[in-house]
Amino acid sequence: MNFYGKSLKRGMGAGFSALVVLLAAHPAFAGVCATSGKVYMQQKVYDKAAAFLECARKAEPENIEALSLLAVARAEQRQFISSGAAFQMALDLARKKKDAKRVEDLERNLLAVNARLFNAGVKALSGSGDLKVSSERTSGDEASAQGKAEKQYGVPSEFVRITEKSGEHEFWYYPE
Repeated sequence: MNFYGKSLKRGMGAGFSALVVLLAAHPAFAGVCATSGKVYMQQKVYDKAAAFLECARKAEPENIEALSLLAVARAEQRQFISSGAAFQMALDLARKKKDAKRVEDLERNLLAVNARLFNAGVKALSGSGDLKVSSERTSGDEASAQGKAEKQYGVPSEFVRITEKSGEHEFWYYPE
């Protein structure tokens, strides 16, 4: 890319940032931010979606839909702490408003995002060489990590054992 192309690209990035800041400064534009965020989510442009959804969240702190979409956008960007915080804020707001359907939807979305990311990780590990993946589980004795977890939480709803050169790794999933 030549000098002019790079300068134009930098200028457009700065212009985009200035637009988001400008929109965030005016609560009347919260709808524009939320709509733009939704459009970018549909297009899978998660960085721009997150910027506009953050703008909508600042303008309307109790916008549960914007928080939920922001959580998914952050998860897609691998910003897991921010994603978890946005999901928690949305869940807290829905519970505060006593919106049982919204709470159920948010919990289902959170589980779906977690499952998709978990499955992608297992798939990546499986394709990386001499790995064996198994979903067979054995009851652990009470001294093992698995035995302690089962004693405290019961039998996991999801389980995977990955064996590689360096050893064996087990992952358990216990929904709340």
